[in-house]
Amino acid sequence: MSAKGLLGMSRALHRARDLKQALECVRDAVRKDTRYDRVYVQLPSADGRSMQVVGYVLPDERFVEQQVETIELDRDPFLQWVLALDSPRVIADARLEPLADQRQVEAFGLRTAICVPMFDGDARIGPLNLATFADQGVLEPTDDELDFVIQVASILSVVIARLRAERARADLEAKVISSQKFEALGRLAGEVAHDFNNILLAVLGNAELAEEELGAHPAVAYLADIREATLRAAALSRRLLAFSRGQVLSTRVLELNPLVLRCVQMLERLIPEGIKLVSTLSPQAGSIQGDPGQLDQILMNLVLNARDALPRGGSIHIDTRNVRVDETFVANHSNVLPGSYVLLSVTDDGEGMDADTQRRIFEPFFTTKSEEHGSGLGLSVVQGIVSQHSGHIHVYSEPGLGSTFKVYLPLSEQRADDVGNLLVIRPEKLGGTERILLVDDAEHVRVTVARMLRRAGYQVVEAVGGGQALRERERVDLLLTDIAMPEVDGLSLAAELTTRWPDMRVLLMTGYAPSRLGQVKWPHITKPFTPTQLLLQLRTLLDAATGGQVGHSS
Repeated sequence: MSAKGLLGMSRALHRARDLKQALECVRDAVRKDTRYDRVYVQLPSADGRSMQVVGYVLPDERFVEQQVETIELDRDPFLQWVLALDSPRVIADARLEPLADQRQVEAFGLRTAICVPMFDGDARIGPLNLATFADQGVLEPTDDELDFVIQVASILSVVIARLRAERARADLEAKVISSQKFEALGRLAGEVAHDFNNILLAVLGNAELAEEELGAHPAVAYLADIREATLRAAALSRRLLAFSRGQVLSTRVLELNPLVLRCVQMLERLIPEGIKLVSTLSPQAGSIQGDPGQLDQILMNLVLNARDALPRGGSIHIDTRNVRVDETFVANHSNVLPGSYVLLSVTDDGEGMDADTQRRIFEPFFTTKSEEHGSGLGLSVVQGIVSQHSGHIHVYSEPGLGSTFKVYLPLSEQRADDVGNLLVIRPEKLGGTERILLVDDAEHVRVTVARMLRRAGYQVVEAVGGGQALRERERVDLLLTDIAMPEVDGLSLAAELTTRWPDMRVLLMTGYAPSRLGQVKWPHITKPFTPTQLLLQLRTLLDAATGGQVGHSS
């Protein structure tokens, strides 16, 4: 090809919007100036275990893609050699090539191949190939044809580097936009759940108080229905909070294996007979800092999703082991830090997912299921819980080959056995006469909680917010405060009042956890709660302070 022809091809290549269009330009040039008309590139995957073939080969592109799926590159020395070339090579007749797998040569009908490696700086792209197949026979290139292919490959490598840079930039922009969108949606979900939990607290608390008042009255059955409906609404609220990363966690150091075994026992009842549930748990799997209930939710969602991907039966494997995340892994996975992790993986051999589905799999409300079988919140909730545990989740899947979800949870330096059991007090009496400072800016919450406390015998001092509470000068035995309040929040209020009264106990109330909640020393109770739950936790705290003497106050 003349210099003018190469310039024209170069200009056409630089206008290409994708690799397939670029290869159309290359094929047109190849057909015009050589005896060849089959042009393709082989693009190795990052892990070197597979490759993508793009271009024009026989018998057709779809056939080639299907055949490539059956090739294990780590067991094919010929393809490894081709992908690792540092200089152009001509394979005169693939049937005579000692490294070539002759079954693959026969399947594709490959005869002559011109392989020219392409690079983006020091990074290997893969070879540009011109080839003949069984219908054309052996056709070795002339020196001019080989020079032409080398020049084309040098231009194409620049174009591929540009296309990849543009794709990376577009992906990054899409991720930023998606992150901003989900962050805004998460804040909205958190705020809605906070207000919703306050309303549910009033409904749930008053329903239980009314049940106690009415005793054997027939209306108690209606109140019980109200209470059950409220608890279901509270569960929905918790899912919203998990998505928004605002779920309140009750974390402790625990071993993952016993939790998985307990969860598997529950899941076995939900798995159809045609699906085999297998768990392989490493005895060396270490301890993690986690909320057992939320970790159960992760495993339940992942296993049930795997079940739904196996309509004709199959197997689900649950595995745990310790792993070390290095800088190489971090470079290919965003939002994960190097270090030691306990890996929880759930693998199925079901339908699998294509790349587009995998890119959207953690989006809220995105689902491949019908409306009656999926809300699209399950995996976004899983990702939210994993994020709150400072972990990372990664999915690998291929259509027809199943899916693997890997959850990386930071390894704790403590062992679960080294952590003392929490003090569990089961007081015979839930009430008392202590003086409690109750602070909440939501009137319906404050009125309901005050009613719970006074019915149990406590002295209650109510404050609309943190500012009013700080004006209280008479000592109190316990501060019961909401966290999210205007002006002075619950954490700041607790810090100030414990300085004033060092032996005062603190119990935080929240339906939405700010990021600082995990950094404070005071216990919390999650809205909505029942009178019994509140009184039990109060009595536990107060008895621990007074050595078990109920009703102490000064």
